[in-house]
Amino acid sequence: SIPFSATPLGFANTLLVSVINRGSGPAELSSVAVLGPEFQPVGLGLLPSPLAANAEIRFTLRFQPNAEGTRTGRLLLATSG
Repeated sequence: SIPFSATPLGFANTLLVSVINRGSGPAELSSVAVLGPEFQPVGLGLLPSPLAANAEIRFTLRFQPNAEGTRTGRLLLATSG
């Protein structure tokens, strides 16, 4: 769950997302998908992207509501390694 604070119509809110490889070997972030039209990943480099042991990839998740009320979305990450 990634909670955003209340965001009025016409405004956007962002959160920093960190993907960290806690393993002892290399991995790869192969895809990022966001389900929900009001959510968008920003600042994510080209994928697939290598992720060394103890390294991280950061990007911003942007939320801009198009109507009032509670919104939900899904952030899906695919990795290998």
